[in-house]
Amino acid sequence: MYGVIDIGSNTIRLAVYKVENSSPKPLFSKKFTAGLASYINKSGALSKKGIEKAVNTLKQFTPILENVNLSAVYVFATASLRNIRNSEYALKTISRRSGFDIQLISGEQEGILSFYGANLQSSLDSGLMTDIGGGSTELVFFENKTVKKSISFPFGSLSIYKKYVDDILPTEKEIKHILKAVREYTQNIQCLDGQQNICAVGGSARAILYICNHMLRLDSENTVISYDNLKYLLDLYKENSQKFAKEILKTAPERIHTLIPGLTVLYGICHRCGQPDIYVSPYGIREGYLRMKTQEEKDKYEQ
Repeated sequence: MYGVIDIGSNTIRLAVYKVENSSPKPLFSKKFTAGLASYINKSGALSKKGIEKAVNTLKQFTPILENVNLSAVYVFATASLRNIRNSEYALKTISRRSGFDIQLISGEQEGILSFYGANLQSSLDSGLMTDIGGGSTELVFFENKTVKKSISFPFGSLSIYKKYVDDILPTEKEIKHILKAVREYTQNIQCLDGQQNICAVGGSARAILYICNHMLRLDSENTVISYDNLKYLLDLYKENSQKFAKEILKTAPERIHTLIPGLTVLYGICHRCGQPDIYVSPYGIREGYLRMKTQEEKDKYEQ
C-alpha cells in the first residue's frame, strides 16, 4: 500500500492506494481545504501565514499515516508552490517543518501525469485531456494513447476566482471577463481546433459532473457532460445565481466560490474546441504520479 499527498492551490489531500500489477486501487482519502492561493501576497510570494497553513495542514495527516502500514508516502506540489515568487524557499521550509519530502511538479509534467492517471480508465485513443486545478489548467493532446503535447496555463478555478470575482459568486459581467481570459490564452493553440474527444480530470471536473447529474436528474453513474448541458448549467446560474448556489451547497459546499469559475473555464475550452461532450475520469494526477514513482522503484530494483 502507498500514500500520496497532493498539495494543491485549494486543497491538500492524502490518498491511500493498494497497487496490484502496477495498477493503483484507491482505498481511502482525506482532504483539507487549505486555500494556499489565498495566501499569495501582492508581490506574488506565499506569505508566512500561507507557509504556516501548509505545514499545519500536512501535520494533520501524521496520525493517520502512523496507523497505516504503507510501503512509502509520496508528496508532491503543483501550482500551489510552483507559481509563486518564493517557490524554492517555501518548498524547503514546508518540507523541513512538516517532515515530508516534497517534490515540485512542473506544469508540463502535471499534464502528462494527469493523462497517465486518467488513462487507467479512459477508453479514448486520441483527443484532448484537460485538468482544471485550483491554480493552473493543463491541456494535453494525445494520439494512440501517447502524449504529443502538454501545455499549462497559470490560471485555475481558485486563481481565476481571486482575480476576477469580487464577492462569493461571480456576476454575469465577471463570467464574461473569465471567458475572455480563456479565449486569449487558447486563441493561438491550433491543436484545439475541431477537438471532439475530451477527457476532463480533477476535482473541478468531478464536482461539475456531480452537480450536472444532480440538477438535471441524470443517472448518478453518468460520466459524460454534454456541451449542451454544460451551457445549460451556466445559463441556469445566470438566471438565478442564488438558487444555483443552494444546489452547490447541497452537493459540493467547499466549492461554493470556485465551482462556477471552474465551470466557466471548462465551458470556454469546450466552446473553443467546437462544442464537444466531455468524459470525466475518476482518476488523475495522483494516480499518474503513483504509477511513475512505483515504476521508478521497479526500475531501480531490476538494475
